[in-house]
Amino acid sequence: MRSGFEGGISQSCKRRPPAFSPSTFAELSRPWKRFVQMCEEVCYGTIIDLRVRDGEPFFEPPPRTIKKYKTHRVDDVRPEASRGNFRLKEQHFGALRALSPHKNAVAKVMVCNGVPAELSVEDTPMA
Repeated sequence: MRSGFEGGISQSCKRRPPAFSPSTFAELSRPWKRFVQMCEEVCYGTIIDLRVRDGEPFFEPPPRTIKKYKTHRVDDVRPEASRGNFRLKEQHFGALRALSPHKNAVAKVMVCNGVPAELSVEDTPMA
């Protein structure tokens, strides 16, 4: 009987790279663009109950957001928000790699400085 582990790495932890790896905002699909923009709007905080369908963010129903504020300073607006196109950061690629394999899931995304910093993903049964 196999234990699910080979070489010390659980097979469920191995992630396939997405079939298409964009390098700029303009190359993203509409749902991924909306995800990046939502992270920029939150700046510091959490996106809760983000649905994932067929490896892409799904915004019905809309996810909830919690913004974190520091009372001793004003958060700057992300410079990317004013540009039509920009190079994606490694954190964007990490979110893409983490969510793309999921067919039907709900995610919680911790956002730091306008980019996804940490994700928790719960796979849900298909209805």
